[in-house]
Amino acid sequence: MRERALLVVQATDYVEERVAEALSLDECARALYSSPRQLQRALADHGTSWRSLVLEARMRVAAERLAERHWTVRRVARSVGYIEPGQFAKAFRRAHGVTPSEYRRTAGDRRANVDAPSHSAAEG
Repeated sequence: MRERALLVVQATDYVEERVAEALSLDECARALYSSPRQLQRALADHGTSWRSLVLEARMRVAAERLAERHWTVRRVARSVGYIEPGQFAKAFRRAHGVTPSEYRRTAGDRRANVDAPSHSAAEG
């Protein structure tokens, strides 16, 4: 079982390093010295599929890049493997519940909540 968990971690790393590319299960399995079936089983054991793994990685990287604000939505879309910004926006909304532009607008709010100093500390 530990071998399958390691395979999932390695597959996740493989995908995240190549989010802009057209990714295939077969190529990933070959790169990890595994068989496609073995990789599929490892992913299934961890409650996911190849398609979900790729989509989740793309949406995670997209969210990070949108929060940086110096990336245009079009550039973010291309950087995570989408040629059409409309397709990217649709996938992003499904994954995050908001459009890429809405996500970007609220990214500063999310950061402020995380970075805000605690008011319980004694002030001097």
